[in-house]
Order: sequence, then structure tokens, then C-alpha cells
Amino acid sequence: TSNEEQAKFVQDNADEIRAEFDPDIHSCKDYQFYTDEVYEHFVSWDRRQFSAVGEVQSVGSPNRCLEMRERTLGTWFCRGTTPPNIGDSHIMGFCKNGAVRWGGDASDHICWDTFSVEERTEIKIYGCHVLSTLERGHSDTQRFLFHKETSTIRHESTGRCLEYMNHNSTFLMKCNNSNPNQRWHIKMSPWF
Repeated sequence: TSNEEQAKFVQDNADEIRAEFDPDIHSCKDYQFYTDEVYEHFVSWDRRQFSAVGEVQSVGSPNRCLEMRERTLGTWFCRGTTPPNIGDSHIMGFCKNGAVRWGGDASDHICWDTFSVEERTEIKIYGCHVLSTLERGHSDTQRFLFHKETSTIRHESTGRCLEYMNHNSTFLMKCNNSNPNQRWHIKMSPWF
């Protein structure tokens, strides 16, 4: 058979061919089905465990947002949250249990962490362990909470707040609610 005959056969039988490969082709789903059933499986984060997901912007320096660089939390120029950049180093997910996950699909088991109680401590990224530790009732080095009333991010076991220091650096410092470099705005991602 010629290419023209094959093309005509496919064109004339397209519906039957599609139905053979996808029997539900004629039962279209709405957008909510897509976001709940399809996209949910594409993104490894379970949206129900998060209180906020998005870009975290410095109030004191609004063009700077939190970003992971070489396993350390710092800042970089804000880039926005759309279109979704799953795996990007500037998307942070604040879990309801206090963990802050970084990046998305490729790193859904990577969390903010610090082991020092000293002032001017950097935040590093390590494997998430906050759930198992909290279930046993111990304090945790990975528990950071965003306090909406003060716009601060507080490390729960040290009581210190995340502060933007200069160009790319952030540290845990003694909390000072009047310091704009300790205040943060979460630019929520519409994709989560």
C-alpha cells in the first residue's frame, strides 16, 4: 500500500484507532480532575502536607529571594513562581510539621537544617527527618515556622530568626521584629 492509502486509512479510522489505545477517550474529565489526579502524581509533593509553597522574598530587600546554593540557604534575585519550575532551587515548601522542603520533584526529601545553636548560623540542606523525630517527641533541628503576624521565619529549637545579611547570605540571628531583613513574604505558587 502507498503512503496515501495508509494516511487515508488512519484518517478514516482515527476514532477507532484512538479508542483501541484509550478506551476512555470519549469521557473527558474536567480541570479539577486533572489537578487532583494527574498533576498530583506528576509532582511528588503532597499538597495537603503544606501550609505554603512558593518563592520566599525578603521584605528588607524585595528583589532578593531565598535560594539553595551549594547545600546552603542564601538569596538570589527573585524569579517568580509561574510557570512552575519543579526542582528549582528557589521554590520552598513550608510543611505543617515545621519542615521546610526545598526544590520540589527532584528533592522532595531535602529539608532546611542546622545543628548549631550559635548566633550567625547558616542553614544547610540535609535529608528530611523532622517527622520521625517529632513523632518520638524530641526537639528537631529541621523545625522552622513562618509566623504570619511578624513575617518572620523562626527556628523552633534555637528561637532564632532567619535574617538576610548581605548579597547572598542568610543566617539565624536573635529575633528582632523591627528588623526588615528578618521579615519575609511568601509569594504563593498557584501550582501547588
